Amino acid sequence: VTPMPPLLSLQRDLCFVEVIEGETDDLQRQTSDSSLLDRLGRCGVLLQSIEINAAGCFVVVNCADIERLKDVVRSYNVAIRVRDRCGRIHLRRGGRRAFLPSLPSVLAALHHESIRIVHFLADAAEVVILVDARQVASAMAIMGSFSKTNAQCSA
Repeated sequence: VTPMPPLLSLQRDLCFVEVIEGETDDLQRQTSDSSLLDRLGRCGVLLQSIEINAAGCFVVVNCADIERLKDVVRSYNVAIRVRDRCGRIHLRRGGRRAFLPSLPSVLAALHHESIRIVHFLADAAEVVILVDARQVASAMAIMGSFSKTNAQCSA
């Protein structure tokens, strides 16, 4: 059985938002994050992705939703840092037998082309990067080359 090549997709017009909270207890922060996320949903802000960890809360939303997000955040005791006009490139395994490029090779290729990574997330099944909209075409070409290289290697 020939493994399938990784699948590549692109989503444009996204904003990466970092929710910045002061010194709080982890449980307090989780309660605050949960309340904020619930309120965003009730206000019609569609979360494209969310990451909550010890460093904070990070969300990706459509740029069209950023003003509604800002309106909701005003009622919380938090600040936000927004990176607007981003593109999200998603490289994921095409099947159980498919494989992804090594993370050091992905990072090295992006660095070699001076791609500024806004956010990077990877695991055994996928690599997801957010980059500035002006660098989407270059980043897509790089990630596409990994997809083609892996397809040739697996054939």
